[in-house]
Amino acid sequence: MNICLGFFGFIRNNISYDNIISFIKLLPPNSTIDVYINTPNRFSEFDNEILTNYNISNYIKILYDINQIKNIYINIYEYNPFIFIQKALDFKLPNKNMYNNIYPFRILSLHYSISTLCSFIINNNKHYDTHILTRFDILPSITSLGDCINIIPENNIYIWRTIPYRSKDDAEDRIIIGSNKSINILSTLYFSDIYNIYHLNPENFNSEKIIGTYIKTQNIITLEQNNIVIGMSPSLQIKYTKEFEILCNTLFESIDL
Repeated sequence: MNICLGFFGFIRNNISYDNIISFIKLLPPNSTIDVYINTPNRFSEFDNEILTNYNISNYIKILYDINQIKNIYINIYEYNPFIFIQKALDFKLPNKNMYNNIYPFRILSLHYSISTLCSFIINNNKHYDTHILTRFDILPSITSLGDCINIIPENNIYIWRTIPYRSKDDAEDRIIIGSNKSINILSTLYFSDIYNIYHLNPENFNSEKIIGTYIKTQNIITLEQNNIVIGMSPSLQIKYTKEFEILCNTLFESIDL
């Protein structure tokens, strides 16, 4: 199987050989993999180190030692949180959603990374049997891909979360598996007007509901992620800490809007 493995968002952690090999073992035997990395030019959100095409190799060099990986394509884009803060304000969203302890600008940043990753893949003009979109910091938590790793029919996307709970409203944003058409659809997510509705119901403003709502407006078959098993990544808990709240508040206070 010819697989596109795309990574979006911040790298956050050094990539270990064991984590990559464990994930590849979940794929069909004899798969060939092209890796696409679409990442901000910061190692993590509040990191001062600037990532470049030169020093990113310090974090991803292990990928070049994996036989199943045939090509690695890298796009590093400038991270400017103020663009996403302003966009959230344009949609009449608060700096912090008190209903679910979520910062809307971070969701917009995430969706920007997903959409531009998809555009990066599309512009490379290669055909794949399936596309897997995920994050480096999620890889260690993925222990099964269930029934989702097959050649994906052109009009299909595995989007609906089934673990840790089953929901027809919350799409999974940590791992998405889909066809070429689904990649085209997700490339427009961030640039759509789907965010317009959420200032009326801010309690529903979260990444999973937004992606699920957007995908449902498209002419594509949405499938449940049966038997995919993803544990809770420690990096996902950082956003709930007091230290992270202070960093975000400092960011908000540093701009004059």
